Amino acid sequence: MGDNSEKVALYPLTFNPILQHRIWGGRKLKTALGKHTEEDQVGESWEISGVKDFVTTVSDGPLKGQSLTDLCARFKGELMGQKVYDAFGSDFPLLIKFI
Repeated sequence: MGDNSEKVALYPLTFNPILQHRIWGGRKLKTALGKHTEEDQVGESWEISGVKDFVTTVSDGPLKGQSLTDLCARFKGELMGQKVYDAFGSDFPLLIKFI
């Protein structure tokens, strides 16, 4: 990826999920949703997260590998909607997950 002056059009973004071990977890996220892991106690799959230390990254396309935090800072209201950006800045205000 070039510097921030390089113009990249936004496209439908997909992210690399972050799987969370939980003592009450099981194999359902692996079997029902096809989540790839060797772990047998997966309790949550964080699909889109800006949570500190658990930030998801883009899984494909020209922005592959970019973190959600970086995207929010770079694309601002274009990505999040101007009202949401005005209220939260570059902090993505939602955590989207499967339990």
